[in-house]
Amino acid sequence: MEPNEQYDFALSFAGPDRVFARGLAEALKADGHRVFFDEYHQAELWGTNLFEKLLDVYGKRSRYVVVVVSRHYLDSVWTRWELRSALETVLQGRDDAVLPLRLDDTELPGLPRSTAWIDVREDGETDVELLTRLLAGKLAAATPVRRRRVLALGLGGVAVAATGTYFGTRLFARAEPGSELWHRGFESACFPVVNGADVVLSLRDGGVVGLGQDDGAQRWRVDLGGAMTGPCSVVRGLVLAGRAMTQNRGRLTAIEDGGAVRWSLDTDGLPACHREARDGTVLVGTNTGWVLRVDERSGQVVEQVRVSRQVNDVVEQQGFVYSATAVDGVQVHADGKQAWSRTTAGAVQGLATDANHLYATVGITRQGASSGQAVRYDAITGELGWQHSFDALVQAAPVVVRGQLVVSDIGGTVHSLDVESGAVRWQQNVGAAAQSRTTWDGDALYVGTRRGLAVLDVRSGAVRWTKDVTTAVPTTAHWAARPVLGDRAVFLGYGDMQTSSTNGDLYALVR
Repeated sequence: MEPNEQYDFALSFAGPDRVFARGLAEALKADGHRVFFDEYHQAELWGTNLFEKLLDVYGKRSRYVVVVVSRHYLDSVWTRWELRSALETVLQGRDDAVLPLRLDDTELPGLPRSTAWIDVREDGETDVELLTRLLAGKLAAATPVRRRRVLALGLGGVAVAATGTYFGTRLFARAEPGSELWHRGFESACFPVVNGADVVLSLRDGGVVGLGQDDGAQRWRVDLGGAMTGPCSVVRGLVLAGRAMTQNRGRLTAIEDGGAVRWSLDTDGLPACHREARDGTVLVGTNTGWVLRVDERSGQVVEQVRVSRQVNDVVEQQGFVYSATAVDGVQVHADGKQAWSRTTAGAVQGLATDANHLYATVGITRQGASSGQAVRYDAITGELGWQHSFDALVQAAPVVVRGQLVVSDIGGTVHSLDVESGAVRWQQNVGAAAQSRTTWDGDALYVGTRRGLAVLDVRSGAVRWTKDVTTAVPTTAHWAARPVLGDRAVFLGYGDMQTSSTNGDLYALVR
């Protein structure tokens, strides 16, 4: 064990799964292992900065991090931070292993594709005994010269899967990345999201459908009426779908897993963007400049502020609500009152945040010429940190990834900028315009383009693989939506992406 490691195993779990985690912790402790289980360390944790403490424990002081994955896991800010802390050190070359223990089919974002899992779900007592023996064997097998290891343990039977091959009731070779699992066409633009086991689409005909990840078969449909206003979003297991009911009136509907409608909210203007926010609320931005805070349980508006004439993106950090607007730059409010604002050279396309900063991408079109910018501000004061210019128009929102700001442009170049200085770390041309926000998973970036999909290495920008779904782009309105990730596949919406479109396709591709 390295000098700064104190625990053999650290357990990461959500509150509803505490009984299972406690049983495993007690079995490991009884077997003589050093275990970090929060109940054993209440005095140590009391009064500390938990973000720093958990980063230290899960990122530096534990040989293995056992992650108990269930539908509850991703609802907690603390479990997401624990997982992020563990994955950060793994992907920076540290030799700790992350061992996800799957209680259901919930996807674990950020886990690299090379994964082995163990399924022991049937008998609770036997499961704990078996897991204890396996973990003890894993620890004993570790050598002084250790390699990076990522194992996934799944509860249910005694099946083991490793790096693309499944050992159990069936055995098959993993398909090559980019291979098509299935494909469906729709008379609609296709902006997919993943919610649990479903791929969800909002359709032009007024419907929202849930498709099975494995085969694309329709599992449920709910008819909402109106016209789609853009992509759905997923907030703590709820699918949010925006519809245009009249020219100036919209409706946001919250749909539970399986297609049951929880609530609908009529809006002044069309709901253009919606994001998860604090205290069980959702932030909604409209094309008439309103930002609404909505209770996710009831659909009641608890706060509303008019910030501009059109809101393109909205995000919350440390009690501040940041709005990307089409004409009035970045607008920021707290407790319903303006905190600060900054004008920009063009429409703010999207926002991203880290602990202390706000990042914005700006699209600039003047006298027939187009370009773009990425800008960093102090999240509290709005002080300008740096500004970086691009030669091509930027229409995509930025993504903060491992100390980098990743931005794509319609010239087909993906840019990685250092978040501290704004300096270029790397640039990669992906061969076609990229207009959607990049998706990050582990050490891979998924970039939707006008030809299909490009997958890049996070550190270097090197192209890992590409998938063209067309060889001749029909019109300038044809492009790929933001790629979304499922258990085995990356889902890519492609086609005419105008919301009035009658031409779209959804592809499920091997990750």
